[in-house]
Amino acid sequence: MPDMRGWPEGFYTDLVTPFRNGAVDLAGFAKLLQMQRDQGVTGVVVAGLAGEATSLTQAERSDLVSMAISCVGREVRVIAGVGTHCTRSSIEQAQQAEALGAHALLVVLPYYSKPTMQGVAAHIAAIRDAVRLPILVADAPARTGIRASHDLLAALSRMPGIAGLVDYGADLGRLAEHRHTEVSPLPHLCGNDLAGLPFAASGGVGAVSLAGNVAPRLVVSRHHALCRSNPHAAVSLNQKLLPLCLALEREHSIVATKFALSRRLGISPEVRLPLVSLEPEAERALLCALQDLDDLALRRRVA
Repeated sequence: MPDMRGWPEGFYTDLVTPFRNGAVDLAGFAKLLQMQRDQGVTGVVVAGLAGEATSLTQAERSDLVSMAISCVGREVRVIAGVGTHCTRSSIEQAQQAEALGAHALLVVLPYYSKPTMQGVAAHIAAIRDAVRLPILVADAPARTGIRASHDLLAALSRMPGIAGLVDYGADLGRLAEHRHTEVSPLPHLCGNDLAGLPFAASGGVGAVSLAGNVAPRLVVSRHHALCRSNPHAAVSLNQKLLPLCLALEREHSIVATKFALSRRLGISPEVRLPLVSLEPEAERALLCALQDLDDLALRRRVA
């Protein structure tokens, strides 16, 4: 098992789920996992927000978590995405992930039903009570339709077993308020690649990254520069990453990431409905961003 000291600080890639001919491509997933391990990530999120989790069966989720544990579980932390809009099914997924050997869980705020903040707290507490694994709470208002309030964050910071919050909206004002008003503030990780730099400067302790699927070494280097208080290096690396991050967000980030990986690793760009392939203009923008990264790597080798 990887070293969990300092949890949850670190850099985590929110992995996509490769498909081929309608089925989960475990061979492609293993290739993706090995790249993540070799390029220095702290951990990986499996069947999370980037993994098309709502389109996966329970058996497919189990296969993905098992593959991650067997491939890289001794070197990197494996975080299983288990949150749904239903508390009962979330608990079942959490218990299954724990049985398979996951190191931690990512629980998204319940979507569709739009519960009150008291309901959200009860939902998370019920999952926490059903397992012994640490939990990261994922706040992704663009996807769920709800946003964690300051009172909810305060309640979570006092809840044993809740290790941190992954803020996919990268709310800098809320982060500052929470750090200022709470005696023991909940650690925040940034879930938005474009906001990684200011979020870390405002007190974030890490990142859960989509761009890490495509360019893990570069994003890890930016994270390390931030951790080591090297702002010049962090800004320089951030500028190198921006074209990729912008291209990934141009149309649909998960579809774009899979397209990029099809060019980088030979993984199929296949997605499951209701997601569909990129439009040609978005593909061209992404190819330009990938070429920029290739040119950058070539210049480094020549230098």
